[in-house]
Amino acid sequence: MSTILTNPQFTSIFNTTFGKSSQVPKKQTHFVNAKILSEDLVRFNFQMIVNVHNIKDIPDLQKRYKDEGMNAIQERIEQLETEYKNSAKKILKLKVDQSTIQESMETVSVSYYSPNKTFYYRLHLIAEVKVS
Repeated sequence: MSTILTNPQFTSIFNTTFGKSSQVPKKQTHFVNAKILSEDLVRFNFQMIVNVHNIKDIPDLQKRYKDEGMNAIQERIEQLETEYKNSAKKILKLKVDQSTIQESMETVSVSYYSPNKTFYYRLHLIAEVKVS
């Protein structure tokens, strides 16, 4: 059983929100946050704003956005593992559960006079926590 929640100082490593100053380097195009769900589960959320010029391109673009999101989440996972190791002097491993990956696109802006459409792209997943 992991001990992430037993020490409040570690919850600040995981429970992050948009624009947290400790997330280095800062990204202007997207954000990734992590939230502890239970002793052995962490939920990661990725969000970015995208502009689409042609609706027919959405399936291809969505694959690209998913790759970008998975890469950003993987970077965040590596950062969390390093921060935890430095703080707790223990090794933390986060393993993504592929069956929990969910993605969505939400329309933000559409104009009759412009071919551009703006969407929120969101990617959510759950990772299993192992501490040794």
